[in-house]
Amino acid sequence: MEINNRISYEDVLYTTKDICEYMTGEDYAILSIPIKLKDKDVLKDYISVIACKNSEKDLVKAEILTQEGLTKNEYIKNVGYCHITTYETNNMETKYISFDNNDNYPIKAMFNSPYSEIEAFFKNFIKFRNDLIEKNQIVKSDDIEQYFQAVTGFKVNNTDTIFTRVKKKLSRK
Repeated sequence: MEINNRISYEDVLYTTKDICEYMTGEDYAILSIPIKLKDKDVLKDYISVIACKNSEKDLVKAEILTQEGLTKNEYIKNVGYCHITTYETNNMETKYISFDNNDNYPIKAMFNSPYSEIEAFFKNFIKFRNDLIEKNQIVKSDDIEQYFQAVTGFKVNNTDTIFTRVKKKLSRK
């Protein structure tokens, strides 16, 4: 494993979903919505990835589609839900999301401000993982779980998602 500022695309999406569910106590969905946004006065095809409450999926999709024609930065500022990333559709085969704006990787994390704590979680995780790699320590295949256990001290089994397990532990207290 090498030092970098990227996390698996799926790990980011589903951990974000788990965090949102944990914070609100409601079921969340991950939506990938095609949208046309302006880039240098030319409309381009993008995929916008967000997490929203299951009960609001249709409303969120409709709201996002009303944002077509804006620039990418204008669009992200207007999203009222947990915006994870927006990227050009020709980059759909990538496997990671970068948390470094200076990285030339095509998909970058772009959490909007109400959800900046989630982005901070991932950035802290990246620092933790890179420190382990730098010190030649073991980085498990599910290293987000390893990070979570190190931070919280919780020992968990492998059948539930991380935040479902934490929710269960906290509900017992």
